[in-house]
Amino acid sequence: MVNKVSGIFFSLLLVFPLQAQNTLSIIRLRDLNAGIIIAGSQKEISPGSPESAWFEIQSSRNDQLNLRFTLPSFLAASGAQVAINFSTIMACWAYKISPGIRNTFDPRQGTVLNISAGEPVYVWLGSSSTISSQQQAGNYTNILTLTATSTSP
Repeated sequence: MVNKVSGIFFSLLLVFPLQAQNTLSIIRLRDLNAGIIIAGSQKEISPGSPESAWFEIQSSRNDQLNLRFTLPSFLAASGAQVAINFSTIMACWAYKISPGIRNTFDPRQGTVLNISAGEPVYVWLGSSSTISSQQQAGNYTNILTLTATSTSP
């Protein structure tokens, strides 16, 4: 079973084998949004911060999920680009929304986690960028994708 949600621009792809009895869903709760950045500065968005991407995953059965991001290497606007980076600590997941235990993982590598039927898992993604002092102003965007794959038959 594969379920995809794109971050900056929303799209959803659900693929269910005919014999599948599980419903797996990903809900995009918030886009990754750096806001206004001054030329010549650096912007870091921590996972879990108000600017980070935020997803909710639910399953109709107890399951083990493989989470993987497809991440852009740049943001673009009117032909200009800004590099975007995702370090080893730029993603985390938790069973509760409230601050507490969050499990950090490298968004470039993904992670495997257990999910209980009807109990959501929350995933956050941050990033960092260094903006050149000569950078053209603009609304820079790109698409990122979170894929959740069930490891159960």
